[in-house]
Amino acid sequence: SVLGQNVLPYLLGSRKNRLALTRWSILGVATASAAVAFLGENAYSLLEEAYAMTFVGLLVPLSMGLFTKSGGERSALISMGAGTGCWLLHLLSGWENWGGPVLRDLGLELPVALFSALLGLLAFAVAAAFPKTHGTSVNGLRGPVAQF
Repeated sequence: SVLGQNVLPYLLGSRKNRLALTRWSILGVATASAAVAFLGENAYSLLEEAYAMTFVGLLVPLSMGLFTKSGGERSALISMGAGTGCWLLHLLSGWENWGGPVLRDLGLELPVALFSALLGLLAFAVAAAFPKTHGTSVNGLRGPVAQF
């Protein structure tokens, strides 16, 4: 229901029916949750992947937000997308190590979550170094989504 009430209305515009968005959001999240549960080997591996996803997506923006004044919302969103996207690519491809078989054949077995978080940190730093120019918006929206 959080998606239907808080996220999707800003992405799709407020002209959409919030009740319908909430219902479709619940159906989508339930379907995705069931798919993940059936694909998981056991409860421990599912819990491990859930913590890894949180680690790669939220560690850098949270840390940078607490301890620095650089960046901002745009940098945090880019960092979250880069870290989570890299981790998700490795998860879907079935690679146990960062870089997959290419780096493994070279003798480098790097942890996926750690290096995905480092990629998120690099993305945050690059986004913070190049601030957004004012006056651009996405689809004429207002609010936090429009300023991305």
